[in-house]
Amino acid sequence: MAVVNDGTKVFDHKSDGSTQLLSGCLRDFRNKPFPTRARVEYFHNTLTVYFHNGEC
Repeated sequence: MAVVNDGTKVFDHKSDGSTQLLSGCLRDFRNKPFPTRARVEYFHNTLTVYFHNGEC
């Protein structure tokens, strides 16, 4: 989930930020029987999210 805030807005905790959502994606990574990894990288004005679910 991505939320943009210039410091003038208050995060909406009641809706967990969903009313302020800019973009997002869904990855099922909780409670797996194997380890998962994620890496968030911001480089040269580009945001990249790498995800490995632990399975071969």
